[in-house]
Amino acid sequence: MDPLAQLQDIHIPEQIANYPTAPGWIAVYALLSALLVWLIIKFIQRVKLTRNRKVALKQLAQAGSASEYMTILKWAAMAYFPRKDVAHLSGEKLTDFLAAALPRKQQRMFNNKCQNLLITYYQKPFDDNECQQLKEVIEFWIGQALPPKPAQMKEAI
Repeated sequence: MDPLAQLQDIHIPEQIANYPTAPGWIAVYALLSALLVWLIIKFIQRVKLTRNRKVALKQLAQAGSASEYMTILKWAAMAYFPRKDVAHLSGEKLTDFLAAALPRKQQRMFNNKCQNLLITYYQKPFDDNECQQLKEVIEFWIGQALPPKPAQMKEAI
């Protein structure tokens, strides 16, 4: 007997019925879709929240005088904190507010860097060295304090 004669012709399998997708897969798709939407919303919120910080740092890099630096500092602070709590601050009260807005680990470093620069700003004109120090202090504060965490917002206000 010829073994090849026993082989049957190739048959196409029967058509698979169109059953609906299993409920478990639908739940997985729904959860993944919800997670994706939530991540996109959080990303957009984060971008909006950090936009003012980036603008302030860019303006700070372009500014050249102590008054421009202070204007940028006040604008950045008012962008994240209530205007009524920030607008009237100057001197020691401003320094205390800015320090309170920082995380605890950064407050001592800020006070060391500040060295009464913000207090004496309103008392005498700054030379180039003091102006550069003021710029560094403001850049440090904007980089570390903004956007504030809810605990820092409550503590600063």
